[in-house]
Amino acid sequence: MSPPPDVLGQALWAIGSAFCHQIPERSLSLGGYQLPVCARDLGTYLGFFIMSSFFFITRRYRRVELPDRPMLALAIVGVALFLFDALSSYLGFRGTDNALRLGSGLAFGAAVSMLLLNVASVQLFHGKERTATFTWRDGLLLYPMLALIGVALLTVDDAALYYPVAVIAEIGLMVVLFLTAATLLSLLVPRLGLAKGRMTLILLSMGLVIAIIAILLLLRTFTSFPFAD
Repeated sequence: MSPPPDVLGQALWAIGSAFCHQIPERSLSLGGYQLPVCARDLGTYLGFFIMSSFFFITRRYRRVELPDRPMLALAIVGVALFLFDALSSYLGFRGTDNALRLGSGLAFGAAVSMLLLNVASVQLFHGKERTATFTWRDGLLLYPMLALIGVALLTVDDAALYYPVAVIAEIGLMVVLFLTAATLLSLLVPRLGLAKGRMTLILLSMGLVIAIIAILLLLRTFTSFPFAD
């Protein structure tokens, strides 16, 4: 399998190659075209996108408390499922398939993004509401949505969905990279004596993300990075 031959397809493939091994048998395809990241990474980035979109649309960045106990429990389960599936299959203890890879990725992406977004609401957005960023009621909407996305990707094979799925997944990746960079820089910028303005932070974060992608692309070109999972 291969990506679409047009410019957009090749660009999405190049970005995906910086973060994923892109092994065909461990990747999903739509309409005969391989998606730019493997099934596990695809689930992870889609999980980031769904949780981040909900976070910003509902203005959860105004809240500063950790997700409530049911959502924290789901986050712990998601991380544990991801680690078990990835490590046990990588070490050869058991086999896995793309359905399990996709499902564990979705659970992991949702879990990590919940915690990352909570840090962002405190450090970047300076929220004031002493309320949980995510609650069990949110889970009643978000987790069935993630499950439906997973089922759709495993059962629908339509070339028209290729670009929406690939673009959304890589937007999810960019969002988590940007939020991570911005959070770290927000701690370092005052110590470096730089301006504290939001625009400065945004530009620095964007520059860091671009640099990370460029470095990873170089590593992919000259080494076997990223290693197969």
